[in-house]
Amino acid sequence: MSDVETPETIEKEDILSEAEKKALVAVKLEEAAALRRWWQRLTLTPQA
Repeated sequence: MSDVETPETIEKEDILSEAEKKALVAVKLEEAAALRRWWQRLTLTPQA
């Protein structure tokens, strides 16, 4: 694994605020980002 940032990595980091990152206790950053995208697809319009 390398330390190179990919667009996917940057997107995961941008999706969470610093406070949200600190509040992650039981999930990893990747899992939290996936959950956030899932929730957004459920609640937001396609344009949002």
